[in-house]
Amino acid sequence: MIARLEAQGFIEALELEERGRRPYRITAAGRRVFQKRLGELTRYQNALLELAGG
Repeated sequence: MIARLEAQGFIEALELEERGRRPYRITAAGRRVFQKRLGELTRYQNALLELAGG
């Protein structure tokens, strides 16, 4: 999954400072996609809540 996100330009690897896991940072493109998907999920959740009478 990380390799795919990196290949799509949504995250970028940071320089490894010490042994362990490689840190990553979200890119501007990744942030845009994240915000779009979050909005879609919020609308979906609101629609479900309306159907449930909430």
